[in-house]
Amino acid sequence: MRIIFLDIDGVLNSQKYFIDNCWKINEFYKNTYQDTIESLKYRKMLDIDLEKLRLLKQIIDCCKAKVVVISSWKKLKVYSLIKEELIKIGIPIIGETIDNNDNRGFGIKKYLRENPNTDYIILDDDIFPDYDEGLLSHLIKTNFYENGLDEEAKKKAIKKLQMK
Repeated sequence: MRIIFLDIDGVLNSQKYFIDNCWKINEFYKNTYQDTIESLKYRKMLDIDLEKLRLLKQIIDCCKAKVVVISSWKKLKVYSLIKEELIKIGIPIIGETIDNNDNRGFGIKKYLRENPNTDYIILDDDIFPDYDEGLLSHLIKTNFYENGLDEEAKKKAIKKLQMK
């Protein structure tokens, strides 16, 4: 099985995305008066760049990969609803790692121990202190301040997953 361990902030969005789309996000906040669970879900979905989702989907389709979420988003109250939305648009999320925000590597290693024979990459804009050499060799590092997941990172991800 091929797995993409997916962070969200800094991969599926970027500082540029927020600057370019702050008007859209602000309009939503201004026109939404109720903090229903549904409106909270849509507020958070606005934080995801559709262009980044398209690139992720290309990796998934090309490599027949599945997604395991490593992002702190998995701790959000509306995460299950966001996950449903992403699955509906073709992002095959099959699980989440179990960790604290500061030991993401531990969660990835735990998942790999429980799911042997897994080829994987890590899409993340951060390098956590517990990312050892083994994990770092699978990391496709993106940059929140530049562009998040881009064409170059997509190509690297596909190449790494297809090498297995």
